[in-house]
Amino acid sequence: MDLIEVTPAALEQLEALRTAAAEQGNPYLRIGARGGGCGVAVTYYLGFDKAESTDQIFTTAGLDCVINKAQLMQLQGITLDYLDSDLQQGFKFIPAGR
Repeated sequence: MDLIEVTPAALEQLEALRTAAAEQGNPYLRIGARGGGCGVAVTYYLGFDKAESTDQIFTTAGLDCVINKAQLMQLQGITLDYLDSDLQQGFKFIPAGR
């Protein structure tokens, strides 16, 4: 089982962004989370970045990814999807178990 799952729709969008990011020296997809304590909702984020010494490096769906090791428990099992409809467009994080 992968640390995170990436749907085909999300992978297609990320592949389109990855080339430009790699040319700028940011070869890894960074996935992260903020908040989540005492009733505060978790905010997920992603972008392309360099790896840091505090990161876990892994590959999923052919993408080289990094997650800050302190955030591994919050992000393990998450699914990254991409929505493109009349009402919504963008990446969607689906927490494990949903």
